[in-house]
Amino acid sequence: MSEEKALIQAICAEPGDDVHRLIYADWLEDHGGPGDISRAEFIRLQCALASGRDPDGTPITPEQRKRLTSRESELLKQHWSEWEEPLRQLGATTVTFTRGFPEKVSISMDHFIKHMSSIRAICPVQSAVILNHGNIEALAASPHLAKLTSLELWGNGISDAGARALAASPHLANLTHLDLGNNGIGGAGSRALAASRHLGKLTDLDLWGNGIGDAGAQALAASRHLGKLTRLDLGYNNIGDAGARALAASRHLAKLTHLDLGRNGITDAGARAMASSPHLANLTSLELEYNEIGEAALRVVEKRLGSRRGNATER
Repeated sequence: MSEEKALIQAICAEPGDDVHRLIYADWLEDHGGPGDISRAEFIRLQCALASGRDPDGTPITPEQRKRLTSRESELLKQHWSEWEEPLRQLGATTVTFTRGFPEKVSISMDHFIKHMSSIRAICPVQSAVILNHGNIEALAASPHLAKLTSLELWGNGISDAGARALAASPHLANLTHLDLGNNGIGGAGSRALAASRHLGKLTDLDLWGNGIGDAGAQALAASRHLGKLTRLDLGYNNIGDAGARALAASRHLAKLTHLDLGRNGITDAGARAMASSPHLANLTSLELEYNEIGEAALRVVEKRLGSRRGNATER
């Protein structure tokens, strides 16, 4: 194995450690050409922006952040095509760089299954946006999911069957963010997700625009496996007062700081249940727009939860 490949392998094995990235930047500067020197600079400045500190540990000032951000944009404009080309050849359609390396890719389901091992061999991708309908069961069975902390499957039509397949997958155990919005998931699929012991690290779950209804909301509220959630998006899900009351009564959702229940069928009774909940004290954003809540009940919500805590608005 070449020295460069060994350095890349160390970065991919420990993506949270900037030391490996900065060592690689030094190697590029010592062994590379003009393009490699620019890449080394890019790695260092993105690491500094992410950590808020220079390589020597000194906090960066607002003026330095402004300068580094400007230089970051300049380097990306000059080298974007060159730096993302290896991933495009493996099926990635968009690439997001974090701390000097591709961290997030948009990719079709088939290309993810076929090429993710090759992608992970050259960069520490931890987040994937899956595009296009495909074999969700094959995706759920892919061991490449185990390297991800974030998975977005918005609008893939996976339905209850797909949700059950994902819920049963042990490869989702490292996910902290899961976006399953607009997928035709109903009560059965949401119950499977709620019962999954593989989703215990989730802090952010997005189920916007499905049809989970009260039964689905009740299952999520009762889940012992979702206790780390800080963000839960259940907008546009046919949830009524029964679902709202279950969420309000859930001890398992006490860490929530953001809860979206917009575009449902919640009335004054559900809103008052949310307002009186002893388990929602950490909310900083509660969205209730486009429900059937009157002005008086909204005032109760705002008074109990604080006006600073989001969009408790009637539409």
